[in-house]
Amino acid sequence: MLSGTITITALLLTLFSGLAFGYTNEEFNEANSNPASFTVNGDRARMNGFIDGSTPSAVDALLANNPNVTAIDIYIIPGSDNDNANLQASRKIRAAGLHTHVLDNGGIFSGGVDFFLAGATRSLGSNVEVGVHPWRDGSNVSGADYPMNSPAHDLYLDYYAEMKIDADFYWFTLTATPNTGIPGDDIHLMSAEEIDQYAIIKLVADPIDNGDDDTGDDSGGGDTGGGDSGNGDAGGNDRGSSKDTSKIVNGASPIASDWFFSSWFASFYAGAHPWLFQENLGWFFVVGDIVDPNVQAQDETFWMFDLIGNTWIWSGRDVYPFFFDAAPDGGWRVFFVTDDGLFIFNSETNAFVERAAP
Repeated sequence: MLSGTITITALLLTLFSGLAFGYTNEEFNEANSNPASFTVNGDRARMNGFIDGSTPSAVDALLANNPNVTAIDIYIIPGSDNDNANLQASRKIRAAGLHTHVLDNGGIFSGGVDFFLAGATRSLGSNVEVGVHPWRDGSNVSGADYPMNSPAHDLYLDYYAEMKIDADFYWFTLTATPNTGIPGDDIHLMSAEEIDQYAIIKLVADPIDNGDDDTGDDSGGGDTGGGDSGNGDAGGNDRGSSKDTSKIVNGASPIASDWFFSSWFASFYAGAHPWLFQENLGWFFVVGDIVDPNVQAQDETFWMFDLIGNTWIWSGRDVYPFFFDAAPDGGWRVFFVTDDGLFIFNSETNAFVERAAP
């Protein structure tokens, strides 16, 4: 790790306040002026603001007070002014098994990208900016100027190894932009090809390692929302609440490792819950489908984000294959699986539209 004489500071990217992305200048300036905060809505928490020394405690409070939260919806994280605090908070997110998502028109930059990568599963909305740049030490020397075998690189190489991010991504962040020597002048906005190349998006969680790990006592992994917080499922739904199950998985028959067959939802993969992969329809992010067996009467419906259709849909056990498309031009639809492929029937236009294969 780094010696005590070197301090790495992830610069807040104030240059973005003058650029036109999906968010406004005022929204970026607000995020750049306020420490990260969380606003909970159901099982999701909206995050906005820069990461600082208060963020690990904010994550602790989020998990302890909201054990049902399964996902962090990020709007804008301009960066971090405390690398160690950022990675500490990030490790808490991974230990809790949460999904991280960047909202439509949002952005993650510098240390915000590192925080996002802590998600056990990760997704990006539309018109999202992902900005990376090399770190600089207290003397404004770029990480790209340190020899590759320097221990100064260990802080992030160790973190990426824990997150199962290829080390190539770290070296990419150091070399993707010209080294101008001007703080904030060396940001690189990742292309769709680079996002795919470095696996920034991750739809299937890694298998849970129940053995001892070496994340360190300062990672906070043992105190985020209860003693069982690190042993939950990929979506975080099992944090200290093993009685809860998914409405879709509930009543389905296991057919292989993490694969199930349902009389109404057919074959599907649930190993990355709350992401589900249905054999004909593809990937969905499911919201509000937790069953508590101690509650007698429960609604068997839920919302799902359809990755292929790029829209939220509502359906359920007694509704499917009918579903409600929440897009502005949406409405009631029906899934039809035929020998010629998958089709969606639009009840408003009385027309069939072929759906892309998963």
